[in-house]
Amino acid sequence: LLPKAYDPSELRTDITGKVVRYLKPDGASVDRGEPYVEVEAMKMIMPLKASEAGVLTPVKSAGSIIQQGDLLATLELADPSKVQRIINFEDELKLPAAASWSAERDRTVLETAREAFDDLLLVFDGYEKEVEPLVQTLLRALSDRALLPLTALDAMANLGNKLPAALELPLRRYLDTYLETPPADRAKTREVAARVKAL
Repeated sequence: LLPKAYDPSELRTDITGKVVRYLKPDGASVDRGEPYVEVEAMKMIMPLKASEAGVLTPVKSAGSIIQQGDLLATLELADPSKVQRIINFEDELKLPAAASWSAERDRTVLETAREAFDDLLLVFDGYEKEVEPLVQTLLRALSDRALLPLTALDAMANLGNKLPAALELPLRRYLDTYLETPPADRAKTREVAARVKAL
């Protein structure tokens, strides 16, 4: 996902070994794909080729031990536009505002409903708890219109990458729209519900 720097003015080796000899003298012109140096690796002599045309300036001397990535020579490129460098981003990065369904919300209705439900299950198992407040809390949570979309979004988060992007992105958008729609706007609510159903 990250962009790659491409600088053909730097001729680097992908071989670990030794420089045998340069095939072009300092200041000589080389063409793209033309061998410019011979290196020895595992008792084999191999030529390395220039990636672009330009004027050669050797950096290592004959007999130098080299590692992968070492700079062997530089090129004054015939076409300087061939260089693609990664530069630092100096501007201000503007991120979209956090969606209303994000984890940054204070204690969501979903968390409240789950906690009340779990406490009621403990009551059924014989634990002593005040039942009436738990029932009232659960009923308030169940009557909250945000509970359904928050439950759906939580389930989607648990699925991770298993949910196709073609389904996840519009579904998240519609659910977020539902959360932001005032309860009085019934027409908008029905429209969002119809779009989700169509998915």
